Amino acid sequence: LKSEIGVSLPQSWTDHRCGDRIPVSGTPLGWVCTSLALDRRLTSIAPAVTYQFLENTFAHPYVSAGVQLGMLETHTYNNAPVLRTLGRVSYTVPAVDRRTTAILARPFLAGGFKSYFNDRVFVRSEAAVAIGAAGPEQMVFRLGFGLDF
Repeated sequence: LKSEIGVSLPQSWTDHRCGDRIPVSGTPLGWVCTSLALDRRLTSIAPAVTYQFLENTFAHPYVSAGVQLGMLETHTYNNAPVLRTLGRVSYTVPAVDRRTTAILARPFLAGGFKSYFNDRVFVRSEAAVAIGAAGPEQMVFRLGFGLDF
């Protein structure tokens, strides 16, 4: 039985989405949607416990269980205020600039094989499934290298 921790370096990406509905009379729907950019950054750690079977074999099978903890920082913004026109109707898009941080937790189960090059250095193949409220949410296949302490 071993304990381990996986660390993920920060990952950044940008999403775009329709923001708040602005009521504007005279438009076909009676409202318009603002366009927002979301700069996101996710940093995560994944503590786990692992049970390794069959000592002194080339490929040690193992199973793991743990939780992936992530900190998701989001900067939501637009390039406003801007005066826009739709048809013959003019309206102002209000400025949006907000930052939020969310802590995410997702339990996971994993299994695979660990092969040692020497007493401490190994290569590991793994399949992992993250579990959410509705059941399995994500499946990952990994190949990694590591060092036992």
